[in-house]
Amino acid sequence: MNIYEIRIRSLLALTWQATFDVEAFTHDTKQGETRLRSELDQAQLLGILNRIHDMGLTLLAVNLAEDDTDDAGNCFTNRDERGESEIGHSAL
Repeated sequence: MNIYEIRIRSLLALTWQATFDVEAFTHDTKQGETRLRSELDQAQLLGILNRIHDMGLTLLAVNLAEDDTDDAGNCFTNRDERGESEIGHSAL
C-alpha cells in the first residue's frame, strides 16, 4: 500500500472524514480545498475517487506521498532508476 494525498476543490465539513475513511482530512482555506491523506491500496483509492465523482466534487489532484516509510523508518518511493515515478504525480 502507498500513502496518497487527494485534493478536492471545496471545503467539506469534517463529518465527511468517516465517509471517505481516510487518516487525515484537512482544509486549505486560502485555496478553498479539502485534502485527504491516507495509506490506501488500489481498490480503496478507486473507491474514494468514485465517491468524489458520485458527489459531483471537483478532483484537483491525486499524489503519491513522498514520505512513504516502512516500520523501521526506511524511505521507499515508486521511482525507477531514472528518478521518474512509476505511478506519476498527476494533477487531474
